[in-house]
Amino acid sequence: MVGAPYLAGMAALRSGAGLVTVASTTDVIETLEQRTVELLTLRLPKDAHEAAERVEVYIKRRHVSVVAIGPGMTPEFAMLAREIVGKIDLPVVCDASSVGVFKNHLELLKKAKNDVFLTPHDGEFRTLAGFELPHSGVERQEIIQNFAEQYGVVLVAKGHPTLVAAPNGRVYANTTGSPALATAGTGDVLTGILAALVAQRVSAFQTAELAVYLHGLAGDLAEKEKTEPGVIASDVIDKIPAALQKMSRKA
Repeated sequence: MVGAPYLAGMAALRSGAGLVTVASTTDVIETLEQRTVELLTLRLPKDAHEAAERVEVYIKRRHVSVVAIGPGMTPEFAMLAREIVGKIDLPVVCDASSVGVFKNHLELLKKAKNDVFLTPHDGEFRTLAGFELPHSGVERQEIIQNFAEQYGVVLVAKGHPTLVAAPNGRVYANTTGSPALATAGTGDVLTGILAALVAQRVSAFQTAELAVYLHGLAGDLAEKEKTEPGVIASDVIDKIPAALQKMSRKA
């Protein structure tokens, strides 16, 4: 799909990433290049293993800081997330279909060479872990906390509120955002924001905490202008600079 990587890429640019490359198959890239001039592109073969090799070469040549994988990917192609996490010594943000590919391969998360961020909604977490998350309450927090500790990941469990859990047991409950964010594409926006902040080398847990706060705040600002039912994902991207400005005044 074209929309998801486009939203993630533009959100990353708006959040301070200097260069963003979208890597996908030729049909996606050709369509994407008609929509934007700011995003760099990389054409990948349709074989996931060959695609992983091409991504690895590109990372070394272009001195890439972080890899975000998942938005818009088919489940079959998302298998390349396992190769990326296993081979590349960079932070990796896994979203959408790339989260579930670690089901029955959770040991790969423990062996990752750098920080791994997982950003599932409840359905994606069910695919990954094999069981339902409670919608709210202490039990939900404990399960998320235990998973992050057990597998050494930063887990961003999207919901209301979004929870962030770190491998050291810390948990953060986000205070921004509303049901206005329950619209197609806002998860891709969060992936882009998170990747951009990771590239700016803040500590892993603080990065995720800042990302979900900024994402929610941009959504709140968009809601004030567009109304709760009127917000779409691109509205959230448009409000990222204003949200950053508001956060800097509070700092």
